[in-house]
This record gives sequence, C-alpha cells and structure tokens, in this order.
Amino acid sequence: MLILALLLILLFTLLAFFWLKLEIGVFFVKEGSADQGEVFLAIPPLFKKRFEIPVVELVEKHGSLASRLVTESEEAPSWEKVTSLAQGRRSKLLTLGSGIAPRLHIEVRKLSLTSRIGLGDPALTGVGIGFIWMLLFNGLALAQRVFTGLRYVREPRVSIVPVYDGWHFEGRLECILSLRLGEIIVEGVKSLVSRGSARRSADGRTTPH
Repeated sequence: MLILALLLILLFTLLAFFWLKLEIGVFFVKEGSADQGEVFLAIPPLFKKRFEIPVVELVEKHGSLASRLVTESEEAPSWEKVTSLAQGRRSKLLTLGSGIAPRLHIEVRKLSLTSRIGLGDPALTGVGIGFIWMLLFNGLALAQRVFTGLRYVREPRVSIVPVYDGWHFEGRLECILSLRLGEIIVEGVKSLVSRGSARRSADGRTTPH
C-alpha cells in the first residue's frame, strides 16, 4: 500500500508539473536618461528569475541596420529589402525559434509598445515612422503564420508618435508570453525522436552495402 501511495503521489506530482506554465517576459524602456532592459523567466508559483539587459550596448550594436534601411532609400524600404539586409539576424532568429516553438500553444498575455521618435528631419522622420509600422505589421503577421498556436489574451497596444522638430527617441516595450511546461516537454521529446530517426535514415542511405 505504501508503494502504491508513493506511486500515486509521484503521478499526481508529474501531472501537476505538466499543467504548470512557463512565463517569459521582456521589458525595455528608454525615457530621457533612463535606459533599462529586463527579461524574466517564471514558473508560478515555484520559480521566478530576472535578468538585466544592457540596453545601450544593444542599441549601439544593432542600430546600424535600421540606419542603413532608412538612409539608403528615398522612399519607404520594401519588405524584400528589409529581409535581404537583415538576413544574418533573421537566420539566427529562425534557428532559435525553429523546432518545437511553432507547434506550441503560446499565449501573449501582454504586448505593449509606446514610442516617440524623431530623426532630425521631418521628411526622414515620416519615412522612418512608416518603415517602423511596416515592420510591426509584417512581423506580427509573420509570427501568426509561423506560430500557429499563437493567441493574444489582449489585443496588442502600439503607439508611435513622430517628433518633427529634432532628433528624439524614447520608448517602452512590454511583452509577456505564457507556455505550458508539459507541452514543451512532449514536443521536445517528439522533436528529438524525429531528428534521431531522420539521422539514422540518412546514415543508412549513405552506408555502402
């Protein structure tokens, strides 16, 4: 009876663990002299960990791509040009998000972006704002196609205000995603088994008889 009771406790513990959710949150803010970035991982109510992100270093490292896209085109850049210039970064993101992620049911609990942007010239600011809106719309549409289980708990909130009288940038981004641990584990195992089978089949075809 004791062994049976322990097995039942273990079974219920595993089932409870499978129903727990993994929460991933991203927070960036650039307002005046405040530069703050943070990522948190949580398994409520068991675990929560926050990581600070160096916002200034990230802007300096990756800001050149946006500058090239805006300055190299008199009109708003096409989506084809965006993907061409961002090929290196895009391939890394696709590699990171490939595998099990597109098959998961992902809840977007919060997605909020507010920003005020000025590029020092009214015409350039207008082009830049239009380019940013194009990126946002295409990015959200692409995410919905790739991650078929994506669901928004609340509608995304986006506000981008142009500043025409000088160079200006401030913004705030908040995003919280929620995924079930059990689904991550199941899909991860299925992906490993599938890759192992494909590797063995490829080795079988290349092995001389």
